[in-house]
Amino acid sequence: ACDHDWKIYSDIYALIREMSSTREGNKAKHLIRLRESHSLVLAFDSRPISLAQIQREIALLAPQQETLIATGDPGSQRAMVISKFQPGSKAQEIIGLCSDSLSEGVNLQQASCMVHLDMPSVVRIAEQRAGRVDRLDSPHATIEAWWPDDAPEFALSSDERFIERYEA
Repeated sequence: ACDHDWKIYSDIYALIREMSSTREGNKAKHLIRLRESHSLVLAFDSRPISLAQIQREIALLAPQQETLIATGDPGSQRAMVISKFQPGSKAQEIIGLCSDSLSEGVNLQQASCMVHLDMPSVVRIAEQRAGRVDRLDSPHATIEAWWPDDAPEFALSSDERFIERYEA
């Protein structure tokens, strides 16, 4: 049984070693490009580990770029993101990477751009994420909301159901 399990774990390890950070690197590049035309950019992903990897990629590509991560973890930069992205804030040139713990109940409309780094699982989460910046008292005439455009290999069946629910 141990030899059998060892083989499984060895196969998993070999597959992991073939993985690259290209996908997260491309997300980081996209956020950096958006930040060039928006003072504050807010991005959401449901997985904190993805946010940490994207922050590392941004640091490699643009070491001077201030990037904050806000999750439900008490040690995250949640309070700083809320402060820097709240209405009336004078903060500039920041990318805020947020888990869905910040997708509702906070006003972050000082940002003019919001990015879904992953496809939300339900319409309510998508609306809540966008609602952080798309608010009646927004200081911006328009805001941008970006959706993921994953390759079919990364698309989930839940993505298709989400689109069907949204269109309904």
